[in-house]
Amino acid sequence: MLKFRSSIRAKYAYLKQKAVTEINPWRLMKGLKEAFPDFTEQTRLINSPRAWDFLVVLDACRYDMFEELVYEFLDGKLLRVRSPASMTIPWLNRTWYRTYENVIYVSAHPYINSTRPVDSFDARGKFRAVIDVWRDGFDLSYGTTPPWNVNKAVRKLMLSLKIKRVLGRSRGRLKLVIHYVQPHFPYIGSEEIRRIARVMRVGKERLNIRSLELGHLVNVILLDELNGDVDALKGLLRLSYKETLKMVLTYVTSLSELIKGQLVITSDHGELLGEYGLFFHLPLPLPELRYVPWFIVR
Repeated sequence: MLKFRSSIRAKYAYLKQKAVTEINPWRLMKGLKEAFPDFTEQTRLINSPRAWDFLVVLDACRYDMFEELVYEFLDGKLLRVRSPASMTIPWLNRTWYRTYENVIYVSAHPYINSTRPVDSFDARGKFRAVIDVWRDGFDLSYGTTPPWNVNKAVRKLMLSLKIKRVLGRSRGRLKLVIHYVQPHFPYIGSEEIRRIARVMRVGKERLNIRSLELGHLVNVILLDELNGDVDALKGLLRLSYKETLKMVLTYVTSLSELIKGQLVITSDHGELLGEYGLFFHLPLPLPELRYVPWFIVR
């Protein structure tokens, strides 16, 4: 049984993170929107009609770690672009701001779904179709929708579209967005974090906390187990994040072998791994959160 015995340092780290989240500096700091406008290079590229046929979105993917790892898996051209937001819902609103009749959105993330709005974003009627991978693909043992379930859904969809083309039932040229949850927390490349996240995920509804707070609570537990060593926590999270990014890139590479057309890999926002004493992602215009990859696969 996991004991919740948070140390003073662990409590302080959690409260600091929670305070930044709740205050929402976007409302308090002047000039931020001018410095980081809503419509950025990434927004223009995504909405460019010829920039991509298949768009892979890796949730919470940092540019620096992507740059370090991607060439172990794929060949292509890497650009650093600005995301219009540092969290998913604002990114969705600022990126997908019109109707996309030729786009099918394959979603491992429940924020993009075919049944109801989430906060201020409503995917219904915005795309040709939304494939809710998260609905049946969520794995309680991992506390998330793993990448192999996304690949299964994409393979099934591509087979269906191929059959329709052969039968002459397809309507125009379609584009696919494939939104993986990884490398977003929980960092499933690490068994240690998976173990704690599973326990916290089971009690999430009972505790009535949001997913971001769930991550902070996991940090509290990890800090306790590491005797309050913040540097050790940073090292563990960075290693776990890196392994999770490697994992999802393996599945993206496998999927790329089936794709005919221009494949681009990008992210909605980055991730903090101890910079400024903060973790995960917050409504802040920080380079670790706002600069993301735009990788054109050859």
